[in-house]
Amino acid sequence: MKRCFWLTGLSHADFFSVNTGLILGDSETVIVDTGFNLESARTIYDFAYYIAPNNKITTVVNLEKHYDHIFGNAYFIEKGCKIIAHRDVCLTEEELEQYKKGANDSISIARRRENREGYLYFEGVKPFVPDRKIEKDSRLFIDGVDIEIYLAPGHTDTNLILYEKQEKVM
Repeated sequence: MKRCFWLTGLSHADFFSVNTGLILGDSETVIVDTGFNLESARTIYDFAYYIAPNNKITTVVNLEKHYDHIFGNAYFIEKGCKIIAHRDVCLTEEELEQYKKGANDSISIARRRENREGYLYFEGVKPFVPDRKIEKDSRLFIDGVDIEIYLAPGHTDTNLILYEKQEKVM
């Protein structure tokens, strides 16, 4: 059974794109990063369901703290998923408001700025605290799958690396 999948090229502002991962257990699916907004989270969820329609989507692992990895978390939390992330990854109401204000302030057309169009991007994004905070190299077991979790500071101080042992996928 193929267990590891990547959904690549979810595009967003400024010509960047992000990727997400899916790790399939025998009856559960783990999502690796939830995208940058509600729509990306819905897309990821639908792909996960399509690939393994009999699996329950139970767990999200955020690989770092940037918005393109965590802003879709609320959608998955509402679906009953548990969030796993580095101990310093969370999203507070204050941080979310800063993102919203910054996006809105960057709009060059005054009327659009006054209408708070920059806030639309953040529909469905909500503060969260992980259910499991990773403080040291760890493991995640779901039915049929053993996933190693490594602290990997680099791009951010909150980076994690996952290693799925059966398929030898990092």
